[in-house]
Amino acid sequence: MEAQKIVEVGMLSEEEAWILFRQKVGDFVDDSSLHDTAKEVTKECKGLPLAIITVVGALKMHKSKHSWDCALEELRGAVTISISAVPTELYKPLRLSYDYLQSNEAKYLFLLCSLFEEDSDICLEELLIYGMVLHIFPGINNLEHARMARDLLNLRELEIEDCYLMKEVITEEELQGEGIMTLFPLLEKLWLRNLSKLGHFFLTKHPLKFPFLRVVWIDDCPEIKTFVQQGISVITPSLQHVNYEYVGKVDDLNKWTQQRFTSQEQKSSQGNISEASDDSKG
Repeated sequence: MEAQKIVEVGMLSEEEAWILFRQKVGDFVDDSSLHDTAKEVTKECKGLPLAIITVVGALKMHKSKHSWDCALEELRGAVTISISAVPTELYKPLRLSYDYLQSNEAKYLFLLCSLFEEDSDICLEELLIYGMVLHIFPGINNLEHARMARDLLNLRELEIEDCYLMKEVITEEELQGEGIMTLFPLLEKLWLRNLSKLGHFFLTKHPLKFPFLRVVWIDDCPEIKTFVQQGISVITPSLQHVNYEYVGKVDDLNKWTQQRFTSQEQKSSQGNISEASDDSKG
């Protein structure tokens, strides 16, 4: 925050607390219909600057008396849970802030961020990956661009499932040159499950390489016929297991996927012909 000096702030007096609260929330609380309620809300913060800032963040977009009355009632009535390192007086404002998040996705992301170490520099792309794996974003279509994938240098396992609108995991982007692209350079295991509209993992004109990918599981993805477009190489020098089957060495995952899909289609077609023949004989 580029602060020149860090100063510890203790509990504020009632007057100081109100000045800080009003300064942060805006002068709309001077309205006669809100003023008294806003004062009471401030008192519930017990003079704690962090509590005041937290409550302001939850309420500053709510300007109806009903919203403020509900917030005051929640602050007064919330059951306090003892959590180490969290002052009892701070729990209720934190709970209010969480409850006032406007979507379940926002709440899940809040909880996800709380798992990182204090003062961590949380990367948005990393949050997106975790959010997809945890099914926080069931309607997401893809993982944005290949650049994002290459930035996830330490990702070793990637599991994506139940994303019913996803058509590709990574979208195509304009790239210079004709060299081989290395995505997820340390990725070892990949699971794709229950992705009903997934057609490809990645749409690209460039050969791909997954140098350490050992295990791939593709299940209930009826639209995926090739890993990338037909004719594009996916170099997988370490791959040995696909769908829990030992397949030896698979040098090109795209070619293997296409052959596997063609073989399954042929078996399905032969089965249908056999059933039709049996029915005609009957």
